[in-house]
Amino acid sequence: MELSLASGRYRALAYGAGTAVFAAALFYLFAFAADHWAELRQSDLRGLEGGWLAAAVAAYCASVVTTSLAWPAILKSLGRPLPLSTALPVSLAAQSGKYLPGNVAHYVGRAALAARNSVPVRMSAASTAVEFASAMAAALIICLAMAAVDPRFLAPLDLGWSDGTWRLGIVAAAVSLLLIFIVAARQSPFLSRLMRWGLWLRPIAFLLLSFALAGFSFFAVSEAVGTGALTIEAAIAIFAAAWAVGFAVPGAPAGLGVREAVIILLAAPFLTPTGAMLCALLHRLMSAVVDGAMALLGAALLVRKGAPHGG
Repeated sequence: MELSLASGRYRALAYGAGTAVFAAALFYLFAFAADHWAELRQSDLRGLEGGWLAAAVAAYCASVVTTSLAWPAILKSLGRPLPLSTALPVSLAAQSGKYLPGNVAHYVGRAALAARNSVPVRMSAASTAVEFASAMAAALIICLAMAAVDPRFLAPLDLGWSDGTWRLGIVAAAVSLLLIFIVAARQSPFLSRLMRWGLWLRPIAFLLLSFALAGFSFFAVSEAVGTGALTIEAAIAIFAAAWAVGFAVPGAPAGLGVREAVIILLAAPFLTPTGAMLCALLHRLMSAVVDGAMALLGAALLVRKGAPHGG
């Protein structure tokens, strides 16, 4: 009982802190927009490059599908395979939930739909834990790889580090996180059961591809706006880092506000302040529309096959 109460308090504190970060990010965006209002008013989005915008939409659609494939891969490794014809629509249909406060509703909804297709809730919880860790690992790998190619996106953090020091620091962080997980796994029976390479490789591979596609979609948006200064490598790294920070804030639905604030910060070496904000907001609008469309598609597929009771 005491453990349950303590857990509840920690959860409340986490969400309280997350909500505070969410509010601070929104305040930052509004203040940023106010400071650059004159430039923003002069922006003409009617001249967007349609070809690049279509590429951004296509890449983000592919990213959503690729992300959705990570979950059934985890379920299969845990010994509870779910047919892809059911798993993919369930995962897509749950997408809309991530825009609800709390940033967990899509996982709860997915677990509820999966339970009606013979996947126990505890199995959904385990798969979600693996998915969380896989997503953060994939984001870290992406940032590490892109920093080796073009570390300029790290410059706004302004620690006075050289490119080589940044690379060494990221490697040290990655190794430290891996060692912490290994030590924790030795102390926890639950985590020790998850220490199987086969459980992690496929979801991380899917999520790496998903980040690459989503990052390219952000690059394509910058090209559609006409900034022309952002590299593909930097765009992928910036999106992965911004997504990871937004994902880690429990009070921000779909990382709203937090992701955009991080994008504006990290894109400073490549884009003007106005260009960075326009790209961040346009990409958010595009991704929200695509997420909604994919959720409707998933729901339609479930209805067509008689799910959620089918499968």
